[in-house]
Amino acid sequence: MANPVPQDDLPANIVPADDLPSAVAPKKKSLLERYGKSALRFGPAGIGMQGMSDANEAIGTAAKAAGGRVAEFAGRQGVPAEIAGGLGVGANMAVNALPMAIGGGLGAKAAPVIESGASRLMQSALKPAKADMKSGDAQRAMATLFDEWKNPTVGGIGKMEASASDLHDKVASLIARSPANIKADVSAYLDKVVKRYEARPDRLQAELEIANVEKAFANHPLVGGNLFIPVQDAHKLKKGFQDANKYNYGAEATPTSEAEKAIAWGMREKVAATDKQIAPLNARESDLINAINVTKNGNALISGNKNIVGMGSLSPTPTSLAVWLLDRFAGGKAGLAQLLHHGAKPIGEGAGAVTGLTAAQLADLQRR
Repeated sequence: MANPVPQDDLPANIVPADDLPSAVAPKKKSLLERYGKSALRFGPAGIGMQGMSDANEAIGTAAKAAGGRVAEFAGRQGVPAEIAGGLGVGANMAVNALPMAIGGGLGAKAAPVIESGASRLMQSALKPAKADMKSGDAQRAMATLFDEWKNPTVGGIGKMEASASDLHDKVASLIARSPANIKADVSAYLDKVVKRYEARPDRLQAELEIANVEKAFANHPLVGGNLFIPVQDAHKLKKGFQDANKYNYGAEATPTSEAEKAIAWGMREKVAATDKQIAPLNARESDLINAINVTKNGNALISGNKNIVGMGSLSPTPTSLAVWLLDRFAGGKAGLAQLLHHGAKPIGEGAGAVTGLTAAQLADLQRR
């Protein structure tokens, strides 16, 4: 064997290996790119294939590391810490056989990861206002969009409005046929409003305004000083107080407005208590109205008016163009989020069903 040439004796035009630029690791594709392309190529089944591919990639990469690096690297790939910590010192065969060892547990842990990706995509599509994010209304709206299979688009709003109207009509029908009477006492609801002003400098003025609202309620033609009123009249009172304060919800207004909103809420509760069917219908209608308002408050509808092709016309392949369009179009991102959300559990169960396959065999199935 020839002796190696000392580095100092290399010709001047030969660059020592240590001075060569190191290879740059390819940038990991975004969640939208990975799952979007899979969904476009294979439909809903592609979501599951990509989910298993991501899990397989994390496991295969972790097999190349050793000791503490295994847990650290697998964590960056999205593998839960309790799994990453059990990968051992880096024995490749042991890591590749991990699906056989943990079986259904992998599926159970995969679903939350996929669900998290679905939520991020839906938020990106919804583009909620900061105020709605801070109040929690945006999170509630996203849950409703998933539950109702609706998207934050003009068409989606129209469908949600139709559903809310239908629910309202069902509640109205139940109330119209009810023989129930309710107690026309709203003091418990107004006491809660009074307590909010106890430590404020305008407490006395607030108490006076709230007392005037209670007196006006008792003297209302639909109440007339009676102790009990028909449930139909209570429903009318609720709607009247709500309509009078429709611009005051979501923020604290005057003591008078807060007292009227409290009465509306009280009438709503009392009416719902007369029929067990009413409360869930009211809750669903409220969720839909919140989702409609959050969508209108955000930027999803504005983004729908943009030129969604733009620089996407330079995409090298039809699939790349499709992913570009998904990223620019709220309806596309929301649709993919729906597939991820509703497929999270089946995907997780599918991952658990492959307990007899090694990671290498899973990869082979992905290529077929």
